[in-house]
Amino acid sequence: MTDSPLVTDYAMTDYLQLTAEGAAGAAELERSGMAFGVLADDTGRPVQLLTGAGPAPLIQVEATTPMERMVLDDVTGLINRGAPAMVVVHNDRCVGILTAEAVSGYAMEHLDVTTEAMGDAAGGGWAEAPQDIDLPGQPATTPLTLTCATCGAENHVSYFVAGQTLCVNGHPLEVAWD
Repeated sequence: MTDSPLVTDYAMTDYLQLTAEGAAGAAELERSGMAFGVLADDTGRPVQLLTGAGPAPLIQVEATTPMERMVLDDVTGLINRGAPAMVVVHNDRCVGILTAEAVSGYAMEHLDVTTEAMGDAAGGGWAEAPQDIDLPGQPATTPLTLTCATCGAENHVSYFVAGQTLCVNGHPLEVAWD
C-alpha cells in the first residue's frame, strides 16, 4: 500500500461514548441524537458498537491503517452484509468511527472502475495484445479486529472469509449482527 490516506483521515469523531449497554445504552444514544455509540470496558477497549437501529458488528481497525485496506473484499463484504461502520482504535481505545459511506466514498473517488468488455480496455478490442492488470503494491497485512459472536473472543485477522476464517478458539469465526 502506497501513500494512501489513513483511516483517521476518513473517520468521524462525532460519536457517543456509552456508559451502559443494552436498552439503557440505546436510550442514551437516542437522547444524544448521535448516529453511533461505543461502549468500552473498564480498560477503555471497545466492546460494543451501537446505532439507532440497535447493536452493530464490532469491527475494529487501527487508526494508522491505509484506506486502501478498507476497500478489499473482506471489508466490503462485511459492509454489504450490513455493517454500518467500523470502530477506529489507537492504543486499544476508540478514536473515531469509519462509516460504510466513508468507505464507499473513498472507493468511488480512488478506485478505477471500468465497465468495458474484456479486451476493450486498450481501445482496440481483441486485436490488441493483452495487458497485465495486476494491482500494484504489496498485499494488505493490516489486520481487522473482530469479536466472535460464538465465544466473545477478540480475533486479529489479516483477511476475513465468512465460514472459513477460524476463531482463535478453533471454531469458525462468526461476526455478531445483532
